[in-house]
Amino acid sequence: MSASFEQLASELVSAATGRTELVAALRPPAGPVTLPSPLPVAQLAATAVGAASVAAASLAYARSTGREVDVASLIPVVLDGPRVTAAYRSEQVFTWNGERPDAWAPASGFFETADGWVRTHGNYPHHAAALRRMLGLGDDAGKEAIAAALRTATGAHWEDRAAAEGAIVGRVRTVQEWRTHPHADAVRAYPLVRRDVADRGASPLTEPASSLPLADVRVLDLTRVIAGPVSTRTLALFGADVLRIDSPRLPEIDWQFLDTGQGKRSTTQPATCSRHPS
Repeated sequence: MSASFEQLASELVSAATGRTELVAALRPPAGPVTLPSPLPVAQLAATAVGAASVAAASLAYARSTGREVDVASLIPVVLDGPRVTAAYRSEQVFTWNGERPDAWAPASGFFETADGWVRTHGNYPHHAAALRRMLGLGDDAGKEAIAAALRTATGAHWEDRAAAEGAIVGRVRTVQEWRTHPHADAVRAYPLVRRDVADRGASPLTEPASSLPLADVRVLDLTRVIAGPVSTRTLALFGADVLRIDSPRLPEIDWQFLDTGQGKRSTTQPATCSRHPS
């Protein structure tokens, strides 16, 4: 087990279960996790899947026996590297009617600026419209027009403008630039994963109706885009009854909804809670 995998596994398993010693049940991936990056993205991806699996296994044991799990009682969790890769790069393996959808819209991508690069996100129509509006472009402006407009000013200029106008633009930074950024200072004080458990006087979980660890647990999914829907998809995989609610006023990307909505039910409900819808 590499040092980076071991360190991440210990932190994530502890966060997921509250018990650091359960990391002994997690084995490193069998086969490579192929997520090329100068940062330890592959290790983080593998350990996140592993930590969720250990947490689910420990919960299943506790619910079926009424006892707190110990390491000796857990079947070792062995990660399948290629499957972990496929889960994190699902846009490259997902097909609809035999065709692979375009993962990125023309308004999304890396674009050169006057002093470097930025990353934009315009997959959702309202985000693409905000970006074109900020750049002074028409509704039908394509990738070349967006690229030409972004080259006229610095990355910091566009990042600040986007934050003020509801578009999504992030400046590409070096590691050192990020470490000295105020946002890095703000998150440095927090652990990789923070767990807040509200005291609601909930009834303890009893033996589930099925072998799935989250059977009989109901989850209200109010998330959008990728991170939240994937998290609630994971809860559904472990047996939770997940209901996703979307606003009928916000469009959703059809193939992405199918990819992240597996195992869930869904509905729409009008609601307004933010000046900038996500």
